[in-house]
Amino acid sequence: MTDFLSPDALQTEQAGVENPHRLLLEGLTIAQCAHLHEQIRNVIVMGSEVVLDLTQCEDVDTAGLQLLLAIQNDPEVSPKVHWTGWSTTLAAKAERLGVTSWLNAGRLLEETHHDL
Repeated sequence: MTDFLSPDALQTEQAGVENPHRLLLEGLTIAQCAHLHEQIRNVIVMGSEVVLDLTQCEDVDTAGLQLLLAIQNDPEVSPKVHWTGWSTTLAAKAERLGVTSWLNAGRLLEETHHDL
């Protein structure tokens, strides 16, 4: 398992509202959710938006998917946090749990025409 805090596992890009803070995730598991939640909250408090890049997210569990669903379901957070890209692993787990449509709702607008 990749260490969530290693440079290979998480890449960040500082940004403002017009240029969102990007996080490249290789994992989205229960072990990583608390730290990721804190990062997202800190960026939002600073007035920026967050984009989670999930293209390389191969280590995914139910807690990670629950975090994405909680973000999508929170009316104060969902307009400020979006995701882009999908790994095959994430897409398969979302499909198995029946949450694909919920997760598609949080994708960036230019990507919503693509299915998981």
